Amino acid sequence: MKTYIYVGKKLDLPEFLFVRGTVYFGEEIEKLIEKYPLLGRLLIPVEEYPKINKDYQYFNSIVDELVGGRNEL
Repeated sequence: MKTYIYVGKKLDLPEFLFVRGTVYFGEEIEKLIEKYPLLGRLLIPVEEYPKINKDYQYFNSIVDELVGGRNEL
């Protein structure tokens, strides 16, 4: 089972709330990634996080795409 860190802005899905910088893991997270494929671009495996940490603008644009520009900090 992978452990992920969420790097986007706050994302409130009907079944789950994601907050930037929070670590997530478990079967429920894996199911959400399958249901929302773009979510896999915002949940970064913890071991890869140091390489990706620098590009917040890119991830914020993905969150905007997911929620239609209605995301919050």
